[in-house]
This record gives sequence, structure tokens and C-alpha cells, in this order.
Amino acid sequence: CDCAVIYTEEVYEHLVNKYLNESQRSGEFDVTAKLCTALNNIEHVRQYMEKLPGLLKWKWVACEVQLVHSDDLVGTKYLDTLNRLLATANREIDAKCTSVIHQIGDK
Repeated sequence: CDCAVIYTEEVYEHLVNKYLNESQRSGEFDVTAKLCTALNNIEHVRQYMEKLPGLLKWKWVACEVQLVHSDDLVGTKYLDTLNRLLATANREIDAKCTSVIHQIGDK
């Protein structure tokens, strides 16, 4: 999840510096294919990230953790933590994308 957030932050900084700040200097703004592709790539990463619980079998792993520790609470906390990390990453990615879209709208 952190990798997806870091990727989003890197792309966001690039978009802001390359397209949005440049448009302030020139007074012109163009929604380019590269800008749209960058936002689309971020969304693709976010969608893939949503598949992680199934791909990595989070529920199965949580059950195994419960068995190893002989404690149902440990497995539940494990799964809750993973889901919370995923939700937090999603919020951060959505916030960056929303920020870019609002800045484009302001132009």
C-alpha cells in the first residue's frame, strides 16, 4: 500500500511541477494526453491495490495467525490492521487525484 501511495505522490509532484505550475507561468493550460495517462495510471495502481486482500489471501493468513497464536483476537487485529492500511492508502491516493482534478478545473 505504501508503494502505491509513494508512486501517487511522485506522479502528483511531477504533474504539479510539469503541467500545473508551468501553466501559471505561461498563462495557458492544456489537458494533454500525458496528464490524462498519468491520472489513469494512478487509478490503475489503486484498482490493483484493491485486489491485494484476495491476491495475498489476507483472511486465510489471519486465520493462520489465529492458529499459531491460539488467540482469535490476534487474527482479527491483524486483518483489521491490513484493511485499515488499505483504506488509508486509498484515501491518500484519492486526495491527490482530487487535488489535481480541482487544480485543472481552476485553470
